[in-house]
Amino acid sequence: MRVPSMTSPFTLFLILFATTTVVLNGCDSTQGQTQMRNSHLNRSPVPDNSDYYGKEMLRSDLRQADIVAYVDSREIISVVPSDEKTDCTNFDSNTGPGYCGFVIKSEIKELYKGKLSSDTIEYFEYREATAIKSKEHYLGPQIIFLERFENEKTKKTYYQVIENSTRRIDNNVISKMREISKYKVKSS
Repeated sequence: MRVPSMTSPFTLFLILFATTTVVLNGCDSTQGQTQMRNSHLNRSPVPDNSDYYGKEMLRSDLRQADIVAYVDSREIISVVPSDEKTDCTNFDSNTGPGYCGFVIKSEIKELYKGKLSSDTIEYFEYREATAIKSKEHYLGPQIIFLERFENEKTKKTYYQVIENSTRRIDNNVISKMREISKYKVKSS
């Protein structure tokens, strides 16, 4: 690639960025044509510990949580918008920085960490309103990682989801949780 001698630093940055992007994305620019290499044919499998469903990420979330369970979430109740402009029932109207709080009621299928006296649990989930597409996203089977909090006045225990930790039932997550859990898995 020929670069003119009187090129600004910004232009050089753009040329370097474009060239690097093409190389990193597996493109080969030859004879004026850009062709994708067949790199996906030779790609080695992604290591199990490098993704969101990998054992290392699951172990990390397991260590941070007080309660870890495979649940079937059955009901979601909007409880707390962060401000009066945030709509926690009609999510399409949210354009600002508000948050929605929910109480989620779930049936416990398997318990991987912690102790509970019931086969059901209620927990809180807070999420940026613009990131929520529907309440149904929170319903159904999933693995949850919860922190425990106690109200000092009432002595009541509350649970809250650790941010960005809930997993849908994909990528053999249940068998991975059974394998990495130090607790004897309790099934209902």
